[in-house]
Amino acid sequence: MHFSPTALCFLLAACCLLAPGCATPIAPSGGPADQTPPRLETSEPAADAVSVRADRLTLTFSEAVDEGSVVRAFGIVPGWETTPEIIVRGRRVEVVFPDSLRVNTTYVVTLDTNLRDLRGVALAQPITLAFATGTELDRGEIVGRVLDPAMGAPTSGMDVFAFALADSLVLTDSLPDPREAAPDYRTQTDASGQFTLGYLREAPFFVIAVADANRNRRADVGEAFAVSYDPVSTVRPDSVRERESLRFFRTRLDTIPPAPLRVRTRSNQRFAVRFDEPIVLRDRDPAAWSLVDTTNGRAATVQTVYVDDDPQQLILLTEPLPEAGHRIGVVRPMAVTDSSGNAVRPEPLTFTPSVEPDTLQPRFLGFLPEAALGALDTAAVRFNAPPDSAALRRIAVTDTLGAALAFDLASRDGLRYRIRVETEAPFQVAVPQPDSTYMRTFTPLPADARGELSGVIVADEEPLVIEAFAARYTAQADATGAFLLAGLPEGDVRLRVFVDHNRNGRWDGGRLAPYAPPELLRFIDTPQRVRPRWETVVDTLVVD
Repeated sequence: MHFSPTALCFLLAACCLLAPGCATPIAPSGGPADQTPPRLETSEPAADAVSVRADRLTLTFSEAVDEGSVVRAFGIVPGWETTPEIIVRGRRVEVVFPDSLRVNTTYVVTLDTNLRDLRGVALAQPITLAFATGTELDRGEIVGRVLDPAMGAPTSGMDVFAFALADSLVLTDSLPDPREAAPDYRTQTDASGQFTLGYLREAPFFVIAVADANRNRRADVGEAFAVSYDPVSTVRPDSVRERESLRFFRTRLDTIPPAPLRVRTRSNQRFAVRFDEPIVLRDRDPAAWSLVDTTNGRAATVQTVYVDDDPQQLILLTEPLPEAGHRIGVVRPMAVTDSSGNAVRPEPLTFTPSVEPDTLQPRFLGFLPEAALGALDTAAVRFNAPPDSAALRRIAVTDTLGAALAFDLASRDGLRYRIRVETEAPFQVAVPQPDSTYMRTFTPLPADARGELSGVIVADEEPLVIEAFAARYTAQADATGAFLLAGLPEGDVRLRVFVDHNRNGRWDGGRLAPYAPPELLRFIDTPQRVRPRWETVVDTLVVD
């Protein structure tokens, strides 16, 4: 008997199904990947139900959900001392209450974006539902938005915690410590950075946002956070929704200094010291470092310190070292900091140098910036290793006719050297190398291609700083609120205004515990047009 290939496949599959112990055949994969998150179809008690008498909550989803993700995502307020038992059977989730429900109480259930289906597709935004044991639901709401302070972009996926306060007259030193206290209510920000804390009882609340990376519902040290300028938001019985949407700006209070982890030897003279976070080299003086041969106590000389393309390590070039134990440490901690200015921990590291001699020779890599010279850009040259002073002296800067121009060289990392030259005309930079001389012409943005923005800021506080932040220009308003942003390139710019209380020239995002308010920050959403050779007067800006 003859079977076609298709019929033969069906026949073999049927035989396999009938055979004892045969595994069920798996359908071939194909088609688009599942991107649809699970959807809550029903709940018992139902959403917004009142006069509830129940010992459990039953949730039914549109598809099977991952048990572990449900446990991580689930929250109920008010809770119990004992954690509810959560039973997941495919699409059905049962939450067994460990004790009786309180009388005349609104219970708020939250399932955050940790919840996933069996394919790992997560909720796009949290699910919130409520039920009441009394005849009415609490209906208070607090709404707000969490934004990035640099560009005003929305920040999604931030956990928002609300702590109910004892009375309406709250002092900031009596606010709960979010590092230790569990929140009374929580939700998350959506793709637009928006959040809504719903079904709140009448009370004052302390509201914060936290990037809760470990999902412990605490504001741990090092996690990004956001606090409101006014720490207390009051939910009143005569209002369903807070009249004013709260504005939060994400920040990070970094008080942990960078720590050296290890030394990697590249030769008998060149060593990479790696840190546990990106670092900033603030002092290139080799005397900031101590290097000792541990076998005889002899001090060795550090000749050069620089940072290569890895932001978590710096390179030390020393005299040739013998293959013996050595100890390296920083004696001026402020020579190396993190981006927040925390000085490095002065913890020495021990290592054994390689026997390989150092053969790396400084070599010119190119000019910076790679594109045209912008309004705030500085011409620069880049090397693979710090060049000696003789090589730097051979760099020449001339006008386009070959006449020499005065210039200065400056470097923070030892590899990239900025070239400062006072001219608005095109100029040439020549870098002689053993094989050839490299040249490039730079054209600064002339004064007649730049414009100005001016105006007045009205605010209750000072000093006020205004920035055309897309163009990286900053000015401080005077006592009357007047400001002038000069030398801007042509185009549209957005303005950012903040109150610089500590006069450090940058916006500071406050502190969680003890609470300190962030500096007032506002974005002017309407772009302002800069025209060459023209002063554009901006409408009066009101900051509140």
